Amino acid sequence: MLKLYKIRGQLFKFLIVGGVAVLLDAIFYWILLYVFNLDAAISKRISFIIGALWAYVGNKYFTFSANTHLINDGWKFALVYLLSFVINSITHDVYLQFHENYSIAFIAATGLSAATNFIGQKLFVFHE
Repeated sequence: MLKLYKIRGQLFKFLIVGGVAVLLDAIFYWILLYVFNLDAAISKRISFIIGALWAYVGNKYFTFSANTHLINDGWKFALVYLLSFVINSITHDVYLQFHENYSIAFIAATGLSAATNFIGQKLFVFHE
């Protein structure tokens, strides 16, 4: 029961950190897409990386309270985010091939990669 309570608390914190990461991702996506007129695929990849940097710091210290070192968890985080990055990019690009709705492509890509991130960070990166 205590473990379930802890996981729910971590999930709540993950959603807060993830919400900020998605907000940063979205802001930079739209800026790169519409202000700098970059290609949608390039914009999505850059904005994802910006959100990922925030997510590492937020999840390490706030969500999972990990006392590990960058050398120990940095490569694991990078591996999880690389997988998430691939899932995010492919989902975004495939959706845009069939429908030209940037908002839905962004949401679908973000949802799938967020699920991958929580599971990967909980069980692999910051596990106890």
